[in-house]
Amino acid sequence: MNINKNTGDIEINENFHVNKNTSTKEIKNINFLESFGEINEFEKYSMQNIKFLNLETRVNFRFKSEILYIIEIIWIDGITNRLGYDSSHSDMINEKNI
Repeated sequence: MNINKNTGDIEINENFHVNKNTSTKEIKNINFLESFGEINEFEKYSMQNIKFLNLETRVNFRFKSEILYIIEIIWIDGITNRLGYDSSHSDMINEKNI
């Protein structure tokens, strides 16, 4: 996954790019996409096992009225993720140094 700093476009892989004009119709064409339906007025979709900065991530897309509002990139392969909200600042510093 790469992010174009000039345009804000996100290249998920060589076959799929996301930007502010991406529609739910385009998102639904992705083979490895999970759909969670409507949560808190947002239609939510997610992809797992996306490499970003050599980290394993999950990418969530939230749409409202078929307009892309939020993209979340969540790091999923580190100890901080396994500890959840109970991880301390020192846990994160130690993981960064591994």
